[in-house]
Order: sequence, then structure tokens, then C-alpha cells
Amino acid sequence: MNNIQVRTGHGSRLADRAHQILMGELEAFGNLMSIEHKVALHNLEYVYTDTIIGCNQGRIAWPMSVGGGKTESIAALAAAAAELGEQVSLLVSQNTIEALCRLKRRMITLGVPSESIGLVHSKLYDPSRVDEVMNPAQAASNYASEPSIEDSPSNYPILLLSHQMLKTREDLHEFNHYDKNERDLVIWDESLLKSSGRTMDILQLKSAAGAVAPYIDDSDNEDAQAALKFIRYCLAELEAELEAQRSADRQADPLRLPEKLADTILAWQTAIAQGVPNADATRTLQDFLLITQETLRVVKAARGAVIKYDLLIPSTLKRIVVLDASYNIRELVSTFDHEIDVIDSYANVKDFSTVSVNQLWHGGGRSSIDPALRKRNSPLLTAIVERIKTYPSDKGVIVFTYKSRPQEERRGTLSHAELIQSALVLAGVDIEATLPNGRSRFVFLTWGQELGLSNFSYCEYVMQVGIYRQSRHALALSIAGQLDDLTAPEAGDSKTIRTVELSEVFHALYQAAGRGNCRQTIYGLAGTMQLDWIGLETFPDHYWSEALPGAKLNSWTSRHVTDARVTQDASKSIMTYLDTLPEKIDYVSCRTLKPAAGLENLTGKAFQRARQGADSRLKDWNYTKARRGYVRCPF
Repeated sequence: MNNIQVRTGHGSRLADRAHQILMGELEAFGNLMSIEHKVALHNLEYVYTDTIIGCNQGRIAWPMSVGGGKTESIAALAAAAAELGEQVSLLVSQNTIEALCRLKRRMITLGVPSESIGLVHSKLYDPSRVDEVMNPAQAASNYASEPSIEDSPSNYPILLLSHQMLKTREDLHEFNHYDKNERDLVIWDESLLKSSGRTMDILQLKSAAGAVAPYIDDSDNEDAQAALKFIRYCLAELEAELEAQRSADRQADPLRLPEKLADTILAWQTAIAQGVPNADATRTLQDFLLITQETLRVVKAARGAVIKYDLLIPSTLKRIVVLDASYNIRELVSTFDHEIDVIDSYANVKDFSTVSVNQLWHGGGRSSIDPALRKRNSPLLTAIVERIKTYPSDKGVIVFTYKSRPQEERRGTLSHAELIQSALVLAGVDIEATLPNGRSRFVFLTWGQELGLSNFSYCEYVMQVGIYRQSRHALALSIAGQLDDLTAPEAGDSKTIRTVELSEVFHALYQAAGRGNCRQTIYGLAGTMQLDWIGLETFPDHYWSEALPGAKLNSWTSRHVTDARVTQDASKSIMTYLDTLPEKIDYVSCRTLKPAAGLENLTGKAFQRARQGADSRLKDWNYTKARRGYVRCPF
């Protein structure tokens, strides 16, 4: 990774006009730009034009704060080229189809001929559903608000398509060419992750195999029996590789399992589901059968998993400018992509001192949030409702929650958003209320919608109920993919994976915050906003200074929820006290332990949570309910 400079002497006519259009658009949206911000966006247009005329090659990252005007700069460039009669061929890739639809409409509004813009997607289009689709909070996921083109993408000087479509096409020629030449400029809006792949937990695979075994072993389905035998063999190979890594403390080797004909794998995938009622288990094994024919790697992270990846952004795709607000705090792109240059001189053009960030110290993962919200008379749900009731009734509110899993949707289980909505209604809050400007007061979004939305920038309050995180297996996969090395030591290093995990959690928090009013800019100041989030993470100071410089960081406390830091400290006190007792003491009652460990002020429930936290980490002591205390392990 190199830090490169902007050459402002090239392409000035196009860059200057694009900048004029961009400034007019941003100010029309209510932004008032500081001199520094204007200079930064002017230089971004120069980066575009330098790349168009061939001064830049390869991949260039342009970090800039959320709401900095990066996406609008694309429309301004296209409008300037159309106005000046410049023949420029662009390929623009964004995270969602609706973001692309909005960009197309913006370009047309600015004077770009609609016939020069090609939008490619696989969704349905129904004019009668456009209004519904354009509301991201209730969009019909199978529909788009603009139709896809029906002819060749190479016929359009401006081509718009999603990251997913660009990544899943083996041949990019028709996308990356216009008039028989490579496109002048590729703009990738959001982080550029070069690969896609698959990770499967070994313990889950063993569980799935165990779940189908009773239905297959005693059946007369020979294909299913052969499939299960092959799966068991493969699992034994995976476990042997995992054990070899652990016992010898060696790096991973590429793993090739026995090759089978494609027709055989297909027949096995069909057979293994016949007569087996456990659909989740059979789907898991069907997927596993498919990836057994790839080169794999076993990673030691957590319980062990198998990973494989495909490099989806080939080196032949040149002249890419990556617009990435998260670049400087996202380890996957800033540390592990060695093929990208960065211009980070203009990353912090906004001051976020108008933003307050408040953390409720409670487990924020799905495994913590889900049972806490569903508990009868849920303290967490009560705390959330009470917090929302403090928000002014004339201000917009965005609430981020976890999306329901497919099996939960099939069972009709209430989603986290529905649980919160029901509790708000019971507390007398009108969740259908509108603001004086006619916009919805409450907007409920799920993780996965934290990128690319600008519709709700009027909301001055953002609440994140939990915070999205990936499994460590998936992070190991992403590290290997970014390095384009299946056996990269970094992908198996626990410390490295934890660092990447923390940066990815912060990336999600930052991007979700950026859907609210902080994306507005008034003379260098972000729009006033309060972000309330639930989680246990402590982020490095440089994450905050890079992403939200000046933001005020506080804790959000509730009388209904015990501060998890208190519980964690209490757990450590229990462990420290027990570990320092002489060996001749083999039993300690909780009645004795509580004051001895300095925890006499904890309530009964708080002490119980602290004890449970200590139990999983104690090596020499076991808690016994019958004796209401701890007994030293005899071995």
C-alpha cells in the first residue's frame, strides 16, 4: 500500500465543472461546505479525471467521512461529461440495487441522457410498486424501483451494477468494455473486498451428519449411504488436519479431499435429503459435498472450521477508484490488501463534535440480545423503551436490529424489531407518528442495511440494539482472500483475527451511525445526532479519531440493566479470591465468598451473573448448587 498524491494539473476542465455541479447539489441538500471540504471534493474529481486520461492505474482508495459527498461526486462527474460533450465511459458499482436506482435518477435529473445509462440487475420491476420499493424500511426485496436493461451492457457509456453482480460474473469483458475499449474509470462505492468464499464449522458438520445418520444408515438408499460414508471420511480428514495443527503448533496446509465426478456429487446431494425430515442438516451437508471438491483449508479459530475462497476482483480490472469511508479503520482493506494505493490526506474533513455516542454495557451479539429481548418482563427491552421515550417527539429515530433468521421467519417468531415496536406501543409511544415535514418519525432497519442509505439523514437519533459481527471463521476466510493466500499465517493467528473482528464491529457501528443526521455537513460540522448502542466492545482511540473525530463518548446507564463491566469485574474478583486460597481449603460457600471477594454490595442476581461468568473460566474449582458454594476439583 502506497500513499499517492493528487495531480491537479490534468483534466481540469472536466474536474472543475464536475466540482461546480457537486457543490451546487450538496448545498441544495442543506449542506454548507467548509473550504477544506470543498478542496477535498475538488481533488476527488481530479482523481477521477487523472484516472480517465491514464495518469492513474490500478486501485486507489479515497477515504472520506460518511456524508462527505463521495457518492454525489459520481453523479456530478457524469453530468459534467454530458454537458461538456466529453466521451467518458464509467462503470459504477454500489452495494445495493436501490442505491444504483437512486444514482441513475440523480444523473438524469442533472442532465445525463437516460439512454446513456445502463442499469443491470436481476430483480423484478413493477411501476405500481415503485413507491413501496423506494422505502428501504419496507422494501419488497424482489423488486427494484428502476428496470434493468435488456441489451448488452457494453452498449452504454455509463454502466451501473451491484458489487454482488460484478463479483459473481466470471467474464467481466461485457461489463468493463464500451465501444470495444476498456472503460475509462471504475468507481467502487464502499469497501472493496476482493474475494468471496465459504466457511463451515466442523462441529456443525459433525452434528448435521449425526442428525441424518439414523434415517440413512438403516435405509435402502444406496446413494445416500455412499454420500454419508464419504462425508464421514472427509470429516475425519478435517479433524486429523485440525489436530495436527494444534498438537504440532504448525501452520495450515492446503487440503484436497478425494475427487468425485460432478454427477456423483449431484446425485448424493439429492439422495441425502430423501426421507430425512431435518432440512437444516441436509442443506448443510449438501453444501459440504459441493465444497469437498475445492482446495480447502482448516483453521483453528474457535472450534475449527473449513474455508475456501474465490478471488472475484481480477487484476485485469484496472483504473478503480474506491470510495470507502471505513478504509482507515477497517483492517481487512487497509492492512491486508497489498494491491491498493490510498489518498488519505482528505479523510477527516468533518468535525463530529456535534455527535454524542452512548454505550449501554450489555452483551451486543445476537446470542446475548435475542434471549434478553425475549425474556419475560425483559429488563433490556424496558431499558430500550425508556431510552427511546426520552427522545424528543419532533425528531426522527432510526432503530437497528438483527434480522430474523430464515428458520425464525418460517416459525413466525417475532423479530427483534417487532418486539421493540410492541413494547413501545404498550408504553404509549405512537410508532406510526409522522414529523412536521411528513416523514416517518420511526425507521426500523436491520443489519445489512447500514450501507448506502441516505433517505433517513433527517433522523437525529440512532439506536443500535446489538451490533453486527461475523464469525471468526468468516474473518479468517476474508483475511486469506484479501491476501490471496489460502494458507496465509495471518488467517490462522488468533490475535490477528481478534484485531480484525474488532475493526469489523466498529465498521458496522460507524456505517449504521452514518445513516442518520451526522451525514449532513454544515461548514465542516456533522449534523447534530445522538447514537445509542448496546455492546461490550472497547475500541481503540484511533478508530474514533479516524471515523468520528470529536464525537463525545459516554456510557448509557439504566436501572433495569446491570452494567456488564461491574459483572466482569466481579467475576475477576471471584476468580482471584479462589485462586489465592491455600490448597488445604477445598470448599467455600457463596455466603463466605461474597464479602471475602469484596462483593457484599452486589444484589443476588448480580452476584449470580458474576458467578456464572467466573464458572466457565475457573480451572481448579467447581460450583455446586447442592452445597451453594465452590468445591476444589480433586484432579
